Amino acid sequence: MTDFLKKFPFPLLLVVIYIFIGVLTHVWHPTWMLFLLIPAYYSFVAFLDHRNGGSTRAILRYFPFPSIVILLYLGMGFFLNLWHPGWLIFLLIPLYYAMLPLFK
Repeated sequence: MTDFLKKFPFPLLLVVIYIFIGVLTHVWHPTWMLFLLIPAYYSFVAFLDHRNGGSTRAILRYFPFPSIVILLYLGMGFFLNLWHPGWLIFLLIPLYYAMLPLFK
């Protein structure tokens, strides 16, 4: 399964979706955030690859947590105009990685 996901042309699919949405709706600005899914996709594929044989710490290390935080921050900022309190979620990234050694 993960071999298929590694070879799947995910960036190309996002380009097609981006152009499709942009041409039909003329909403180019927030739609560019789709491209932030590319690192999250490949981190998630690595997460799935190490899930079966890896320890909990290895599994959590490959989880795309920083990409998810960036997507949440930009979504909160662009759609809800919560730029100021939204930046606080970036403090979760070092907390997440600081807690990794607690898992065996």
